[in-house]
Amino acid sequence: MRQAIFVCLLLPSLTFQSVAQRPVRPAKSWLHEALLDRAGVVVRARLDSDEILPLHEIQVTRFKVLETFKGPARDHVLVGAAGERGGSFKDLEKILFLRPLKSGSMHELVDVVDLTPRDEIAVPKTLRAYFRIAADELPLMRARALFDLSLTNVETRSVFATRVACNELLRLADEASFLFKVEHLDQIQRSRETAPRASQPTLTRLTRKISRLLGAHLTGAEEAFPPGPARAELRTAISQFRRLQAPENRVSMMDSMAAAAKSRLRRFCEGTMLDESPVVRTRAAWYLGEFGAERSLSALTRDLSGATGDELSARIEAIGKIGLADGLQPVLAFIGTASSLDAVLLAIARIGGIDASNVLERVERSMVGRPGERERLLRIRYYRSESFAPAEAKRRRDAKKAWL
Repeated sequence: MRQAIFVCLLLPSLTFQSVAQRPVRPAKSWLHEALLDRAGVVVRARLDSDEILPLHEIQVTRFKVLETFKGPARDHVLVGAAGERGGSFKDLEKILFLRPLKSGSMHELVDVVDLTPRDEIAVPKTLRAYFRIAADELPLMRARALFDLSLTNVETRSVFATRVACNELLRLADEASFLFKVEHLDQIQRSRETAPRASQPTLTRLTRKISRLLGAHLTGAEEAFPPGPARAELRTAISQFRRLQAPENRVSMMDSMAAAAKSRLRRFCEGTMLDESPVVRTRAAWYLGEFGAERSLSALTRDLSGATGDELSARIEAIGKIGLADGLQPVLAFIGTASSLDAVLLAIARIGGIDASNVLERVERSMVGRPGERERLLRIRYYRSESFAPAEAKRRRDAKKAWL
């Protein structure tokens, strides 16, 4: 019997807003807007000495110039009040971003990059490429060149090069989205295994943005239904979902889809955990918890360290509802997060086992006698009582029945 899946497609309350296809604009690169345009002089240099100008008693730092990227060529520069950032790691070569002062003989430090072993090749190479690309008058050629450079740099271990690459790709996703293909998303995801820790949050944001742009995270979701009208309707609904700009509209449509498709929406919700909006991810996590499928655990734990607030609590609660032992360690990482503590404790109880029981016992002992913890203490004792397991088993049965 044909299942009428997507009444949501008929709901007049939803406004389907098409993602605008904007032409490539003659925009500056992210790095130019963020840094290069603020620095009239960019050089590779090594610290020479600290000195005080005799007439004005102004302390300056003298750097020997090894390479000039921007500004007139010179063999040294004087930087006034360089401070700790300019004078730290004295043995390392540096990239100095400088603003000339009125006198012309001294410079103000705008930014500095210390050329550590993982930066000494990538950073100068990146700067040379940026100045070369900026000279191209054709916006499309600049966009393609920056795209290729950024895809290369996102795989480096350089903090500077990776940060610039991620932000450049985020800009290009808005201004030249046609450049992105699924294989580029795969490359960016692989790069996370070796990328510097400081770049991980931006890489997560980039992955989500490109996934939504390409719809790659929702590929195959319609296969939850056998070939036929139901699958075709789900494919149409997913296409409509992707075109919704407002997160609240995507949440409303997801609710309507889940009301009709039930647990067959699991793969869709797993993919939606890569949505750009935390509101949408929070709702998807709730559904995955209700569906209770063990294979959803990886979607819920992916990038869990970057989740906050309601999204973090919803994902932890969903991990607990699934109840796999593999979910215990990801959940325990947040036992010190006050806003999610109750969700963590409930998830630990639902996962169960000796390790979970020992954790709850230790938490209970730590809370005895602490002011304001009476209600939480009573909940923990209930989780450890003989009443909890049968109640949880009944909840699982009811959820399974409700979402079949």
